[in-house]
Amino acid sequence: MATTFELTTSGGVITTADQSMTVEITQTSVDLTFSEHINIGQKTGGSIGISFTAADLAGGVLAIGTVQPGVRVDRVAVVIDEAFDGGTQLTVGDAEAQARLMAAAENDPGVAGKYTADVDHEYSAETTINLYLAAGTPVTGSGQVIIYL
Repeated sequence: MATTFELTTSGGVITTADQSMTVEITQTSVDLTFSEHINIGQKTGGSIGISFTAADLAGGVLAIGTVQPGVRVDRVAVVIDEAFDGGTQLTVGDAEAQARLMAAAENDPGVAGKYTADVDHEYSAETTINLYLAAGTPVTGSGQVIIYL
């Protein structure tokens, strides 16, 4: 059974009516952003990402997406749109190694900006990639995390 989405377009970006998915069309690729946890089976190319706020970090772990065996992560970006308070430290990884893809020293949630880490990690099993609150108790702040495959 096919799923139908109502779409709008603006400046090369296609967005579903409920804003749960956007597709940005560039010369060589299509980037998908989902507002919910997704499952990725592609081997290379593309990205997965989520937006988050201080409230989303209350549980200490926020799932970004699940990758299938053979998926390689090339780069991770944490974009801090509004600085976090409370001594916040963030890592990106999985249940086996919470900082596998980005260590706390590679980003500064207390300062708005874009922080990237070059990664060359291939997952050998189905794995959920997470954003972890490594330290702090933020009340304010917002950002995005993007996993480049």
